[in-house]
Amino acid sequence: MKVTSLSLMKYIDHYAEPEAISLARALINLKYKWSEVLVVPSCGEREHFSRLIASVNSSVVGMDSRVLVVVVVNENSTTLPALSAKNRQLLTEWRRKLLGMRNFLNGFAFLGSGGKGLDILFLDYTKESRKFPSTQGVGLARKIGCDLSLSLISSGFIKSSWIRTTDADARLPVDYFTRQFKVKNGVSGLIFPFEHCPDAFAEPKVIRAAALYDQYLRYLESGLRYARSPYAFQTVGSTIAVDYEAYAKVRGFPKRLAGEDFYFLNKLAKVGSVAEALGCPIILSARISARVPFGTGVGISKICRAIDGGDEYCVYHPDAFIVLDILLRSVAQTAVMFFKHSSELGFDILLQTEITSKLRSVCALKQQTIAFLDLLGPNYKRQLLRVADCSRDSKSLLKHFHIWFDGFRTQKFLRGLCDRYFGMIPLQSLRSTLLKDRPLFDRAFSNLRADSPH
Repeated sequence: MKVTSLSLMKYIDHYAEPEAISLARALINLKYKWSEVLVVPSCGEREHFSRLIASVNSSVVGMDSRVLVVVVVNENSTTLPALSAKNRQLLTEWRRKLLGMRNFLNGFAFLGSGGKGLDILFLDYTKESRKFPSTQGVGLARKIGCDLSLSLISSGFIKSSWIRTTDADARLPVDYFTRQFKVKNGVSGLIFPFEHCPDAFAEPKVIRAAALYDQYLRYLESGLRYARSPYAFQTVGSTIAVDYEAYAKVRGFPKRLAGEDFYFLNKLAKVGSVAEALGCPIILSARISARVPFGTGVGISKICRAIDGGDEYCVYHPDAFIVLDILLRSVAQTAVMFFKHSSELGFDILLQTEITSKLRSVCALKQQTIAFLDLLGPNYKRQLLRVADCSRDSKSLLKHFHIWFDGFRTQKFLRGLCDRYFGMIPLQSLRSTLLKDRPLFDRAFSNLRADSPH
């Protein structure tokens, strides 16, 4: 049994979904043990699910222990009837397919073998009495599955310390479970590489839109990485693996209808670093969808509409990332000066002086007078002083700053810079923009130059 920390016990006792913990106890009574666990939320994904399980079966070949896949089939009061029908069909089909099936909690959950080395546990949240509230969806589904996994890991019935989660329309690479992670101390989460792949009979504009959407995601990550932001990682829910103790520290996934991946990883980066699990990519379905308010399906839909209307899909201007880099480097250097010289000036004044000095040295920005600290928020001076006051040295000041100026505030800051100074640029012309004389971007954005769609 793994050592159970105080934060983990507190989470299980006070914040985990009670039904998930009850189900974990029922599974523990079976005395089954697994090496790895994968959580899959599913709503209306009957057509794609068998393809996912086929890829899981391929990835467990050669493993000497079993893998558990937890499938949370869910809907709420706003779920379309067509999706509800697909949920029922999926559950019916797999009740027949699973070998050695067992029922739990009055049939709400059922477990069986889905192939050599693979067990699949279905949780049925489609009945009227178990449907999610109208304001909750995929986030709650991930949370239920991950809470269950957390309990099994902490009880010693799952060997791995990592809780993995993907989506029902994904296809996993063959080394998904056997890939060796070179994880440094303090890593709280891992992101697997991914590619969006349209279905075989997709329209040309959907294929084009999917390529542009992937380019946008890589561009955003590259810009954040160039600026050395600790939030420079992809936020796609189907690509996440999380350390079980870090999961408990951030109190699990938000129960949101959408965006749970972004907000979860935003919290995770505050208790450790989020790294990339290098290797073959997860293949994700690229399709037009409106089942959630935002995300891949909605992003591809917007690009398709722009293509249809002859309009352009716009993204942050590259100069916004230059300014973000100046801000973050200035904070780091001002933190050192603040403690080294015991300055009587406030941290906010020292920071403004450092930023002004750096702006003068950037050729791309010399023609503009840029004042942007107010874009940090209406009370940014008070917050900067609070960050400085509660810090004992430059390292802790930098940590406190990044906890406050997190991934969400970073996105607002970039948008504010574009609205005030730079404007947005068309995604379709991003490649030509980056090919101009911008030596600052040579290293960070080289991947976009190489494979950008024309």
